[in-house]
Amino acid sequence: MKRSIVLYELCVNCIIGILDYERETPQDLFIDVDIQYDFQKAAQTENIDETIDYTALAKSIENVLIEKKFFLIETAAEKLVDMIHQTWPMIHACKICIKKPQAVPKARYASVTVKKEFLS
Repeated sequence: MKRSIVLYELCVNCIIGILDYERETPQDLFIDVDIQYDFQKAAQTENIDETIDYTALAKSIENVLIEKKFFLIETAAEKLVDMIHQTWPMIHACKICIKKPQAVPKARYASVTVKKEFLS
């Protein structure tokens, strides 16, 4: 059975981009995260220690984006998937989509998506 934890459009204000003004002025990114893993035990016990704490997940993502000041959203997406797997090694797969609304003036946003599957 497939089980997922999803964060939808987590907003993180950070330095991101290659242009001079992007290196000085933070901008909003919107992050979608879909993590697949078996949280059946947590559902049975209702013990937060048996699952992924959504608040901790969101804070971890925010901390990485703010601290690293990536040039490319491609790099940010790859690093976030790796960080999530290192922090929660019980996951089976992780998909991240990063949306950058200010990237292209006449587009709603530019985005990248990374999905990795892990051996359990």
